[in-house]
Amino acid sequence: MQSDQRDRDRYARFADAYGTYGVFETCDGAVCRHHPSDWLTSLLAGFETIGTRRTTVTTMNGDISAGLQILARQPASRHEAPVH
Repeated sequence: MQSDQRDRDRYARFADAYGTYGVFETCDGAVCRHHPSDWLTSLLAGFETIGTRRTTVTTMNGDISAGLQILARQPASRHEAPVH
């Protein structure tokens, strides 16, 4: 999720229409979803997080925005032999 005023305004404007904060429409009709970082990490709950980093990305409209990268791996099953 972005924290700038423009994004906060459009998250709020479309929250009722989509039933959640963080979804918005662009002027050309695209529906975009921005998620809080804790939601993203919850998707990886069964994985071991190796590292995270915040990055700067250029959006499809040429805006500069913050992004989150998460590197994770699935832990080996307790019944599997380790790979050497």
